[in-house]
Amino acid sequence: MYSCHSCGHATSSLRRYVNHTALHSNERGLIPCGLTSCTRIFKTYSALNSHITRDHSAQRTKVKDGPVEGISFVCPLAFCKESLTSFSDLHKHLKTHVEEGLETPCPIKGCTKKFTIKSSYTSHLSRAHCGFRLKKLPSFAYNAAASHESCSLEAPNEVEKTSLDNAESIDSPQLITDNAEPAVEENFYGLYLRNAALFYLKLESQFHVPVQTIQRIVTETLNLHNNSQVHLKAILCQSLMDSHVANSDVTKILSLFENEDSFKRVFSESHLRSEYKRRKYYKNTFKYVEPIAIRLGTDSQGVEQHFHYVPVKEVLKALLQDPSIKKQCDSKVTLSTQREQVLSDFVHGSVYLSNEFFQKNQTALKLIIFQDAFEVVNPLGSAKKKHKLLGIYLTLGNLDSHNRSQIDGIQLLALCKEVNIKYFGVNKVLGRLIQDIKDVEENGIEIDGILRKGTVFALVGDNLGQHFIGGFVENFSSAKNICRFCNIETDAIKKGNVKPCEARSVQSYKECIEKLKIDPSCTEIQQGIKHNSIFNELKYFHVCNPGLAPCVAHDIFEGILQYDLPSVIKDLIKKKKWFSYDLLNSRINSLELKSTETRPREVPPSGDKIVGNAVQNWALLRLLPILVGDQIADTDDLVWEMLICLRRIVEIICAPQISHKMVAYLSFLLDEYIHLRTECFPDMPLRPKHHFVMHYPSLILAFGPLMKLCTLRFESKHSYFKNCLRSAKNFKNVTHTLSEQHQLLQAYISSGSLFDNCLQFGKCMRMNIDLYSKPIKTALYTHYKCSETIACLEVAETVIANNILYEMGCFVVLEGQCDSYLLGRILLIVKQGKENVNFILQSCSTYRWEELGILCVTHEEAEKVLSATPSELKDFYPLYSQRIQGCEVIALKHAILYT
Repeated sequence: MYSCHSCGHATSSLRRYVNHTALHSNERGLIPCGLTSCTRIFKTYSALNSHITRDHSAQRTKVKDGPVEGISFVCPLAFCKESLTSFSDLHKHLKTHVEEGLETPCPIKGCTKKFTIKSSYTSHLSRAHCGFRLKKLPSFAYNAAASHESCSLEAPNEVEKTSLDNAESIDSPQLITDNAEPAVEENFYGLYLRNAALFYLKLESQFHVPVQTIQRIVTETLNLHNNSQVHLKAILCQSLMDSHVANSDVTKILSLFENEDSFKRVFSESHLRSEYKRRKYYKNTFKYVEPIAIRLGTDSQGVEQHFHYVPVKEVLKALLQDPSIKKQCDSKVTLSTQREQVLSDFVHGSVYLSNEFFQKNQTALKLIIFQDAFEVVNPLGSAKKKHKLLGIYLTLGNLDSHNRSQIDGIQLLALCKEVNIKYFGVNKVLGRLIQDIKDVEENGIEIDGILRKGTVFALVGDNLGQHFIGGFVENFSSAKNICRFCNIETDAIKKGNVKPCEARSVQSYKECIEKLKIDPSCTEIQQGIKHNSIFNELKYFHVCNPGLAPCVAHDIFEGILQYDLPSVIKDLIKKKKWFSYDLLNSRINSLELKSTETRPREVPPSGDKIVGNAVQNWALLRLLPILVGDQIADTDDLVWEMLICLRRIVEIICAPQISHKMVAYLSFLLDEYIHLRTECFPDMPLRPKHHFVMHYPSLILAFGPLMKLCTLRFESKHSYFKNCLRSAKNFKNVTHTLSEQHQLLQAYISSGSLFDNCLQFGKCMRMNIDLYSKPIKTALYTHYKCSETIACLEVAETVIANNILYEMGCFVVLEGQCDSYLLGRILLIVKQGKENVNFILQSCSTYRWEELGILCVTHEEAEKVLSATPSELKDFYPLYSQRIQGCEVIALKHAILYT
């Protein structure tokens, strides 16, 4: 029995299962193969159909490979004419002719293809003639004395019938017709309508096809279908009359043929025939949360202004209807006493642990809110700032960290023009949001009879946005106090003193607000605070708790790296003349990188800034020792030491797991870096971001690993709105257009499971243990114990676990401390069932190449082969190697945990 994972429909026919899955072809989510003995999972239904065609089509009938009485197979080449006793022998024989470069015809009846390349010949047979029958062979393949009928597959002594799991079996859906009596699909029309609606919803919301174009597609497709049906109806009528069917029966059949036309009912008579009807169906059928237009008032030009708000309570209710999200929200936070000195997420930081609300409500909703202003048009064109928007997004901190980084899980809360929020004030724009969060905080929301409360854990954004939301000054060049974490003065930073001073607190913030109420014009007492943040109205959140998380991307990748790294490169090239820009850029372009790695941007010879984005700047810092390490004449040079120090700082800050010992070392490295930078470049003043980064050790203890609150994934959401507006070409009501399109996209996404946490395997093949070396066999038997289990294993090219891609040839960390690690190179990715994967690894040791700040891989003569699962790894992220000066080296993306 085959059961549909989407609706539970069950059938004993694999063909019917495949046909039924087509009714869910536009739903999101991973699709399992219907065959219970097959563990493959697919992202699309077309991939499922291809899999069944290629891997399961031959299981309906199996031709015994051997001689058939009365039949011989003759080579079709005139100069050869060799007679063979089986088609398998003929197939092998023809391959030898192809390898010799002779033009060889396909042996299948009716096929006129000819080949001179072996791979083309074998691929053609497997793809075009998968599941071929003996009766399709051309006449030249038979002995003249043998009759064509004697070659039929149906002869019991020549054909062995088999089944798929004792169920009715099929061949390829494209090749073999299921002769069994067709079963009427239950609720076929409802599933057909839903699938068609999802298809057009996907076109509109995900692929940005304009609604006018969609309507044209619907109209023209319906016209073509009607023309075809009229012609088919005439042929059917004529055929029935020629078969002497009674006129009353003919009329009845033709009426049934017309009335049960699902395509016509859906697009001509039902919910999808017009734009209005489609929108109405989308909103009533799927989890659509309607954006609300909230009036702001009239601007300085007397024009009525408004923004669009997506009710946060409705967003949370829609999210919690997803089983994959509900499961993660139901799990309570557990802190292991053995790892109390390790911070793996924000729940291990002091902000969370000191929050009374979260400690009393372990399953409370932890809201992480991001805000950022972005341009939806060319920022250098005539419409600069005219359509600049402030986007406010939400993600749930209850989700696993690898799920929080998925763009589809990030929800829209509000879109407002930046000029409007500055003119009318942040309180007017965020007032409704704060009132709704207060309600969730005090009264909660009820889902399936369970009352869930929640509140804001942290606000995320760039420095300008964080200061704007937090009520701090936004002028980082001339304001007296520019830090939201302490009361340091700008003059101190300019003089080179960037160490944090007296930390801000909730009490000091309130005192400043009280003084501002007494004398709002006094600048001496405000300490960088302009007004009280509206988020402070929440009972269990305050911006100085701290509640405004830092951003690694803006502070380091697009901050310190953007200005300090060009100075380092310029010094090494123009002053010390160790290499050239041409050499550096040519090596950047010739780097051999995997698909998951980012190539740095070329470094321009002129200019004081590098031109890459955040990830490209990060990649340049990581790979620079590999790119030019062989050109460094003196690795004790202070400028080079400054670069290596910066790399160590970034490695620790980007680590997904950080111990208190690593935090202490980070504090030391930051002091060292500031000292080296001041000594190497005394004429370059320190910037505010150098001071912000000095807070990172204490902020890591407060928020946990800072990369898990990074803005990069949130900012990826901006690209959706930019693409949407470019396709719509409608700028009359930008916030309405974009918020509605986004909510339609979320409605489409909600049609399936938002998070599929199962393993996703690449191309697989059955394991043949006899092909592997003795060390690999030993590792397999050590892990799986028995031959019966090993016989059922498969080998995969790749696997995705927790959104991390592992592939053969990459390295993983098995154990080690402080730059001396035992790594494993993945030799095999072994699949056992749907939920189990094991790596067969070749162990190798590393040591830190201190002068270059990279790991050097050492290979021993007798390297061990061992096995490990992803959960047994010391660090989950795969590593990729490069070669420099004859050595295999690895540039870490982040520091490996040590305690």
